[in-house]
Amino acid sequence: MRSPRPNKNATQLGNDIIFFKDGDTNEPIGIEILSYRPGDDRISGISLELGQQNLIKT
Repeated sequence: MRSPRPNKNATQLGNDIIFFKDGDTNEPIGIEILSYRPGDDRISGISLELGQQNLIKT
């Protein structure tokens, strides 16, 4: 487990989904889904492309 990053940014994507990225490098570091329940269809609505370009779709 990594230590918390001192400079991170959070963006609410809607529908209680929060995207976290490093504030210095813009590297994606996590996604938080609030009030998750088994069978929650919000998981299938998240797409993340890593590399030179960062793309978030909901």
